[in-house]
Amino acid sequence: MEGKKRFTSIDKWKGIILFGLNAATYKMALANALLDFSARGMNEVQWDELSESFLRQYQTRLETANMPQQGNPSRLTRMEGIVKSLRSGAITHTAAVDEVGIEGLDNVIPRFQTIGRDKRIVGDLFYEFDFGKKLILKDPLLAFSDQDREELREEIIARWSLLERAFSISASDFELANDIRETYLVAGYDRTSLTGNVPFLSGYQGNTCFYCSEALTKDVHVDHVLPRQVLCHDGIWFCRMANATCSNPIGLWGLILFTS
Repeated sequence: MEGKKRFTSIDKWKGIILFGLNAATYKMALANALLDFSARGMNEVQWDELSESFLRQYQTRLETANMPQQGNPSRLTRMEGIVKSLRSGAITHTAAVDEVGIEGLDNVIPRFQTIGRDKRIVGDLFYEFDFGKKLILKDPLLAFSDQDREELREEIIARWSLLERAFSISASDFELANDIRETYLVAGYDRTSLTGNVPFLSGYQGNTCFYCSEALTKDVHVDHVLPRQVLCHDGIWFCRMANATCSNPIGLWGLILFTS
């Protein structure tokens, strides 16, 4: 239809990563594995290769970030359990790969190509599968350039980190308060680096400056919507990305509005 926006394969991939429903981080691990296969130009991936790659994503992640991987952080995901058993020597690597193939991929493979709860938007655009046997990669995934994959991988890592942070927050013991400032000051924490939020915010902001709506330049700032001393948090909901020329004057203006 004339005038109707046509979404590209990259748009739909970003929709999966940025707007999918995530009770755990499985989509992020699978997305990384798929980009690896895409970079190697693999049309067909055998199930043991897929299981091996999926396991490796979690081995690497859990070595570098000891964070919860699902919305109920008091329980381990099946993948966390498999990695833990492998580390302790309770199971062999071959047994771990076999378990991943049966129990680790059973939900994420059929559900990955979904934006929100809608499976019709993406359909089988990136792959088809014969569960337990093979994954068939399609041209839209294989057509990603090296630059595309680098950008998409940055968004995956940023989203993965955000999910881990959200799962950690869900386990925190927050106190109720009548004043929102008191709530977040009481439950606040030390300043953390905001650099990792750049690819994630860029995806959500459509690569445009939060204030001037122009394209983001190379000199971008990730800042808090209000000065950090107002609410001691670095959550994604409290951050925005802006060109350096737009960033600094707004913070003072926000503080004036908030405290007036």
